[in-house]
Amino acid sequence: GEVQEDVEETNDRSSVEKLSTDVQAMREKYITITPLQYNFTYGKQLGYLQKWKIDNFRE
Repeated sequence: GEVQEDVEETNDRSSVEKLSTDVQAMREKYITITPLQYNFTYGKQLGYLQKWKIDNFRE
């Protein structure tokens, strides 16, 4: 996603619809959830997978 820090207040509905999803949701009084970790690699499983003997496997 993208961060929009400076959003001008407006009552014009069409400009709200052009904003990113989280900004639009907050304007409409919804709760938004932002992932705190962007690396979704499951580290515990990664070591196990690296032991597999796979032809043409790149690290």
